[in-house]
Amino acid sequence: MGEAGGYFPSSCLGNTFQTADPSKPGPYPVTADKNVGPKAGVLPDPVYGSAQQAFNVYRPTTLGQCHPIILWGNGHGDNPEQNPPLCVYSGTMYCGSYKTLLDQLASHGFVVIASLSTDVGSPDATTGLLPQLVGMNWIVQQNDDPTSPYYQHLDVSRIGATGHSDGAFATSSAVGSDPHVMAIATMAGATPTPKLHEPALFLCGGQDTAVPCSTIQTAFDAVTTTPVMMAENPTASHGSWIGSIDDPYQLAVTGWMRVHLMNDTSLRSTFYGANCGDCTTSASQPLEVQRKNMDQ
Repeated sequence: MGEAGGYFPSSCLGNTFQTADPSKPGPYPVTADKNVGPKAGVLPDPVYGSAQQAFNVYRPTTLGQCHPIILWGNGHGDNPEQNPPLCVYSGTMYCGSYKTLLDQLASHGFVVIASLSTDVGSPDATTGLLPQLVGMNWIVQQNDDPTSPYYQHLDVSRIGATGHSDGAFATSSAVGSDPHVMAIATMAGATPTPKLHEPALFLCGGQDTAVPCSTIQTAFDAVTTTPVMMAENPTASHGSWIGSIDDPYQLAVTGWMRVHLMNDTSLRSTFYGANCGDCTTSASQPLEVQRKNMDQ
């Protein structure tokens, strides 16, 4: 599970979730709480200019107890989903690309807090924290607030982080080095010298010319003491994975978070062990995998 960091106190330790297939939607209907929480992000924002943005929270519609938290980071100039009037899809720009993945994670029981900043790799203008960490601090506080819809519904001791491109670089740097984060998964981005204490999954595309797999290889090579997997999809470009829960990237992220934040032992052999499920390529599993510290 990675090193035990400075976890937020939680009454949820020992909570269990039923196993679920990461290639399918999970058992929970999904709700998105839009434009909630604090304003966060560098100014000027690439899309919103002088207007700082808040967060969307993707979650099970009916919250039970002890839902793990995932911090989401957008690609540069992007958003979790379209956010009119400024963040909309045009013929020359994507803005609002990630709803399929975020809904998928929420359907599996995670509460995903997603910044609306379109530059998550730059520190917040007020706190100096990256937006994902501003969101983490806020939603953890909500778990203790009797007036909040998230009150006592979150397992604040189990926090993961994921992101794409710019959000992936942020996830593998200051976000991943935060002691409260238990697992990370990055898509098409990873800082060359990550300082991580938790298991890390680095995903890259063989056809990605924006952030080639050679960049991700450098990050993988720099991690020496913690579990780390690098998985290349030879046919993927920088963003071709977006929009399908059947894509190998999204399957891997969902499974990775279930293993590390929900202790889904039935999926552990997908990533860990001498004969891990993702270690052999096939038509249904095209990822080419490298691993370290993951034989057990």
